[in-house]
Amino acid sequence: GFSESMKGQMSGDDTHSIFRVLTAAGLSEDEVAAQMRTIEFVGQGTITTSLYFCISVLALHPNVQEAIRREPEAIDRFIAEVFRVLPPSTDQGRIVTENLQIGNLAIPRGTKFTFCQYALNRDPNHFLNPEKFDIDRPNLLHNPQLIPFSVGARDCPGKPLALRVTKLVISRILEGYRIEAATKLESLDALLKPFTLMAVRFYLRET
Repeated sequence: GFSESMKGQMSGDDTHSIFRVLTAAGLSEDEVAAQMRTIEFVGQGTITTSLYFCISVLALHPNVQEAIRREPEAIDRFIAEVFRVLPPSTDQGRIVTENLQIGNLAIPRGTKFTFCQYALNRDPNHFLNPEKFDIDRPNLLHNPQLIPFSVGARDCPGKPLALRVTKLVISRILEGYRIEAATKLESLDALLKPFTLMAVRFYLRET
């Protein structure tokens, strides 16, 4: 789950961690090399987007900035809640490899489908008041419904690196700066729209 990603994969050397995950999955050296290239080039965009979302949310919620400064461990819940509301990827495509029966729905092998993380992460059956941004949301780090990247055999191999970089950068920013929004948004959903730019101001904190 998200908690294991934050705690288990946030420690140690990320390159070695990713390499172990890929080789343990049975990938050949060529396949591992291809995945590492994907992480290097595509992952930069994911990390940039994640940091943009986190900084924008902090600018809009100064009370959350103070909460994390008072309780540094709260940064894990903050990042999880940002990724719940603003997932780095809003949907994923898959191909069914065997016949499935989900309730009354029969899904034949070979079916192509898309699942929407944006919708899953806002399901009111799993998240109370899903439109509200709340880092104190119950069971946030242990909710299996929270799928900001992906899950299972096709989980994002760059997730450990993205989480580590996001946590490190946001922690350092909050240590030295206070962030204020210079742009008004109707809702956080606006950040998911193309060409929406969130302007923020950074102020040195008095020590």
